[in-house]
Amino acid sequence: MRLKNKTRLLLQLVILGIVIVAVIRSTDVEAFCPLGGLLSIGSRYEHGASSCQMGENQMFLGVTLIVGLLVIGKLFCSHVCPIGTVTEWLGRWGRKFKIQIQRLPDFLDGWFRMLKYLLLLAVLYYTTTSSELFCKTFDPYYAAATGFGSDVVWWWALPALLVAIIGSLVMRQFWCKYLCPLGALSNLFQLGIYTIGSLLIFILLRIAGIPLSIFWLFLVWVAGGFLFEVYLPHSRFLLFIRIRRDTQTCIDCKLCDKVCPYDIKVSTAEVVQHVDCTMCADCVAVCPVKNCLTLKRLNWKYLPAFATVILIALSLGFSSRYEITTLSERWGEEQTPAHLSRYETVVKSVKCFGTATSFKNKIQRQKGIYGLDAYATSHRIVLYYNPAEIDLTGIKKAVFSPYKAKVNTPKGSAPEKLNMVFLGVSNLNDNVDNLNFVRLLSQSPVIYGFESDFGEPVRVLIFYDAAKITPEEIITLIETPKLTYQTPQGETIDLELNFDVQTDPEIIGEIDFPTFLQHIFTTYSRQFKNFKTTPRDSMLILEAVIPNLENQQVRRFLPYLTSHLSQNDGVVGVETFYRQQPVIWIYYHQAHTDTAAILALLKNPKMKVTFTNGKVEEYDNNFQVVPPYSILTMADLRAVKQNIKEKMAVLKVFETVEEPE
Repeated sequence: MRLKNKTRLLLQLVILGIVIVAVIRSTDVEAFCPLGGLLSIGSRYEHGASSCQMGENQMFLGVTLIVGLLVIGKLFCSHVCPIGTVTEWLGRWGRKFKIQIQRLPDFLDGWFRMLKYLLLLAVLYYTTTSSELFCKTFDPYYAAATGFGSDVVWWWALPALLVAIIGSLVMRQFWCKYLCPLGALSNLFQLGIYTIGSLLIFILLRIAGIPLSIFWLFLVWVAGGFLFEVYLPHSRFLLFIRIRRDTQTCIDCKLCDKVCPYDIKVSTAEVVQHVDCTMCADCVAVCPVKNCLTLKRLNWKYLPAFATVILIALSLGFSSRYEITTLSERWGEEQTPAHLSRYETVVKSVKCFGTATSFKNKIQRQKGIYGLDAYATSHRIVLYYNPAEIDLTGIKKAVFSPYKAKVNTPKGSAPEKLNMVFLGVSNLNDNVDNLNFVRLLSQSPVIYGFESDFGEPVRVLIFYDAAKITPEEIITLIETPKLTYQTPQGETIDLELNFDVQTDPEIIGEIDFPTFLQHIFTTYSRQFKNFKTTPRDSMLILEAVIPNLENQQVRRFLPYLTSHLSQNDGVVGVETFYRQQPVIWIYYHQAHTDTAAILALLKNPKMKVTFTNGKVEEYDNNFQVVPPYSILTMADLRAVKQNIKEKMAVLKVFETVEEPE
C-alpha cells in the first residue's frame, strides 16, 4: 500500500539525512537525543552533575518531548526517532515478503512488554547515579552510528541491533513495543497524573528529610507503567488531542488498521487511546471518507507533524539562549557566597562532565578557591574565590596547565645541537590551544619541540635548528592567522588562530639532541601499597623498553597499566622515563615477586583495571614491550638519575629529576 502521509515521511527523511551527515563528518550523533537530556536532568537533580556529553540541546529537547507527550502524544517516536523510522520501514519489507506475523499471544505480549521497563529501570538508575549514559552501552542507534564506538559494549549492542532488525521484519515495531527504554518512559509521561504525582511526592519526602533512594521512585514508575500498559492499555491521562473515528460514516474498509505501524485496531475504536499510538496520523491520511478519522479537539491532519517541528524549534531556540551548567560545586563549609568573588575564564578542554570533573579535581587543591560552575557548551568556567587568600594572578596560575611536546621527528640524521628561544605568547591558555600550537609549529620541520610555563603572557621555550630557521621566522609562523591541516581520517580542517608574540626573543643557548629527547619526554610516576616503608636494599627495578610510550593516545592508558601491574602483590611503583628510548621502571619487592611474573603481566594482551568504586574491567593492552630487560638496584637508579641531573643542570630552565619518595 502506498504511503499517504507524505508530511511525516519528509520529516523522517530530513532527520535521517541529518544523522547520515553527522556520521560522515564524525560529529556528535547524540546532539538531538531527548532521552539523554532527560537522564541528564535526573543526574543533575540526584548529585548536581550533567551526564557526559549531554548539554542544553538534549535537555531542552527532553523537556519539549515531555510537553508533547502530555498534550498530543509520542510525536518523537513517530516523526523523529531514527530507530523507529528504520524499523518501521523494515516492517513494510517484512509484510511485503510475507514473513511478518500479526502479533504475539496476549500472555506473551504482556511479559515481553515488561522487558522495556526493566531496561528503563537500569538506564534511569545507573545514569542518574553515575552521570554516565548507561543506554549508550547497548543502544542500536548509537552503536550503528558510531561504528561500535568506545562507549559501546559490543556483546550487548550487537544482539540489540540484530533483535531490532530481525524483530522488525517479523513483527510490527518489535523493538519499540518491547525493548525501547524511551518508549517506556514516553508511556509513563502519558500517564501524567501517576508519573508526575509520584515524582512530586518523592521530592516532598526528601524535603521533609526522609533519605529515600531515587531507586524507589524509578521502581514505582516502572511497576506502575507496566501494570497500566498491560491491564489498562487505553488509559491515557491528560492527553488533549486524540484520533477520533466517526462510527456513522465509517465504511469499515480497515485501511487504517493496515497502515498503523503498531497494528492498532483503529477500525474498532471511537477514540484511539491505545498505549502504542504515536500520533503518526497515517490512519487519518489513508482514510477514504472525509472527516471519518479526525483529530479530536483540533481537527487538522498536519497537526502532529507541525507540532513536532514547533517543539524542536522551541527546544533549539531555548538551548541557544540559555546555557546550563555541566558541573556546579562548592566546597569549604566555612565559606559563604558573601565572602567570595567571581573569576570567569574560558577553558576549551572542558567539553563534558568528565573533563569538567577533572578540572574541578585540579582546581580544588588550590587554597582560596571554593567553588566553580562549568559550562561545557561555551567552555566557560566561573571560579569562586576568597580574595583574602588568593589574588587573580594566583587563580590564573592555578588554572594554567604547563605543557611540553615533541613537535617533529628528524627526517634522516638528527642535528647534533638544538637552539632554544624564550617567547611570551598570548592566547595560549589550555591544552586545546597547546595542541593547535603544536600543529602550527609542526609546519616547520626544523622546529622539534616546545614547552610552556605560567606567565602573562605565557612563557614558551622553543627548540629549533638555528642553522635552518631564525627566531624572527618562528615568530612569523606563530602569528599565522589561519592553519589548514588534515586529520588521521583524511578530513581537512581550517583553524582560525590568534596567537600573538608579545616579547622580544630571548635566546638562551644550546642543548644536544639526546638530552632534548630526555627532557621533552613526558614522564609518569605512581607509588602505591607499601612503597615508602619498603627497605631500599630489598627493592629492585625492572626496566623494559616500550617504544610507543611517546604516543599520547597510548600514554593516557598508563593509569590502567599501573592498576593492572598492581595486581601483583610485590609491585609497589611504576615510573616512565627516556634513556636512549622510552622505558618503564617497575619497582618491586624481591621477596614477594620476580621478574618473570611482572613480565607476564606486562605482555598480557589484556589489562585488568580496578576502579575506585571497586568495579573491575578488562581493556586491550596496547603497550608494546620489547627487550632488552634489565634489573636495576636503587643504587643503579640513583646513578642514572644523577647523570640526567647533571645534563639538565646546564640550564636552569630544566626541572631536576628526583627519586620517588
